[in-house]
Amino acid sequence: MTAASAVLPDGRRLAYSEQGDPAGRPLLLLHGTPGSRLQRHPDGELARRAGVRLVTVDRPGFGLSDPAPGRSLLDWADDVTVLAAELGLERFSVAGVSGGGAFALACAQRLPARIERVLLVSCPAPPAPGSRTGLRPAQRLQFLLAARAPWLLRLVFASHFRAARNLTPAAVRSRLQQELPTAEKQCLGLPGFTEMLLADSLEAGRQGAAATTLELALIARPWNIPLEDIAVPVHLWQGDADDTVSPAMADYLAATIPGCTATIIAGAGHLLGFTHWEELLAAAAAPPG
Repeated sequence: MTAASAVLPDGRRLAYSEQGDPAGRPLLLLHGTPGSRLQRHPDGELARRAGVRLVTVDRPGFGLSDPAPGRSLLDWADDVTVLAAELGLERFSVAGVSGGGAFALACAQRLPARIERVLLVSCPAPPAPGSRTGLRPAQRLQFLLAARAPWLLRLVFASHFRAARNLTPAAVRSRLQQELPTAEKQCLGLPGFTEMLLADSLEAGRQGAAATTLELALIARPWNIPLEDIAVPVHLWQGDADDTVSPAMADYLAATIPGCTATIIAGAGHLLGFTHWEELLAAAAAPPG
């Protein structure tokens, strides 16, 4: 996929790529934190066969998109408005994977007339009593640092991105073989999967760790999104073996967002979006209503 870019009113560039059916139902896919426009299923033919026009986009400071220091979650919806005009999209669906889910919900709150549906995959929740139950200790520490000492977290991710430059797809595959839940190891057999993960990590860190730190701080602190006011249909998928974003977070979102439909997948972990990619595309391709 060749990257293109939209120019925003303040002069920033917003980079994106497309695949799938150009005449299909448009789906804006928002990557996790960290991530980039390269974060998608390696088989682009699946989107075409599903009748989906898939647009993946670098949020500010990731990949080829210019940074936007001091931005809020809801500010992202303004960038999406410009991108939609660039692409000629009147109405479209938005899918948010992991940290991208918060930004998908920002679109739902700010652009209800434009968004057909929101699809959340392994999406974190804002801080609330009990919402972080089930997280592994390292993930709890990450949320704590993001909320209270983001400068320290920036050092951690800067080191992570430097280390990624020395990885190979084989090394990524070996590590995931040890770490993934059994149900998700099938991803390792997908042609191009570990290559995609490594390329995405490198692209996510192209500009350093500032964007990652900013987004994690926005997610770890109270959100400026009134979830109880969202009127767009929301469907979330969550794995019950996910200890990066816990099922308790999915429970909170499902209970707070009006009419939210939740699907809990037994044995699935944080890579749920890839193991259930065709299900996600089918939901995006379905007529609204």
